[in-house]
Amino acid sequence: MSLLDSIERLQRAPVHKRKTILVFSVIIGMLLILGFWFLQIRNEFSPSSAGENTNSIVGPFRLVWQTLKNNIKDVANQIKP
Repeated sequence: MSLLDSIERLQRAPVHKRKTILVFSVIIGMLLILGFWFLQIRNEFSPSSAGENTNSIVGPFRLVWQTLKNNIKDVANQIKP
């Protein structure tokens, strides 16, 4: 079953079922975002970083960007022969 088939089947579903799926999707998405955010905050204020310069603390968006950039580099290095 492809993604398009699933979307079409969802579009044909009754409204109450679509609203239920929407609510659960939003809840799951928010839990993922909050979980990631809490992990980043915990890492930022961990005891291992207490000795570091406080000027090196970066904003949340820069931290997310750096994390994504590092993950993409890691994946690219694993793919290279």
